Amino acid sequence: MGASRPPDHPHQSHRTPGEGPWRPVAFTTVNVRSRGGGYRGAVIVIPAGSPDLMDAHLRVRREVFCGEQGVTAAEEIDGRDEEPGTLCAVGIVDGEVIAAGRLLDLGTPVVHVGRVAVLASARGTGLGRELMRGLERLAVENTTGSLTLVLDAQEYAQGFYASLGYERTPRERFLDARIWHVEMAKQVNPEVEQERTA
Repeated sequence: MGASRPPDHPHQSHRTPGEGPWRPVAFTTVNVRSRGGGYRGAVIVIPAGSPDLMDAHLRVRREVFCGEQGVTAAEEIDGRDEEPGTLCAVGIVDGEVIAAGRLLDLGTPVVHVGRVAVLASARGTGLGRELMRGLERLAVENTTGSLTLVLDAQEYAQGFYASLGYERTPRERFLDARIWHVEMAKQVNPEVEQERTA
């Protein structure tokens, strides 16, 4: 599947119950090679707060996890996308949705980061790192006090997450959708993080 183009105004405000408007999170410029050539632009990370953006979010996940890794649709669409405290986000470059990620238990002291996916055409560009920065920023903006970010990393990706400050927990490696995973975590000070990324 190709990348999906968001609505005409992808940076519109999005709201979560009890919170103010969502703000787009813009990061550094990256070079991305798509099937049709290359394009360059700032990485924008925003919640998938419209039906079109949510469709694009799910298409990225299905292409990466189901199409490339053999995860079944039932395993990938696990029923948690619509839970309170869940935020599904997209990464956009030059108007194209080419990455996705999900936060669970948003607003609590322990937020789970997952479903982190970048289309094959955009890998190796630094986009994944910027996507993670955006997801972390969204978690920080909706947390007061201490915050622990937890994720289940596929074993081969441990080095990537370690480079972002995540450390493996004592939990033993485990199978999820027939793929070996390890649990990793990162402590974040929301006040310091907001100052650093302001």
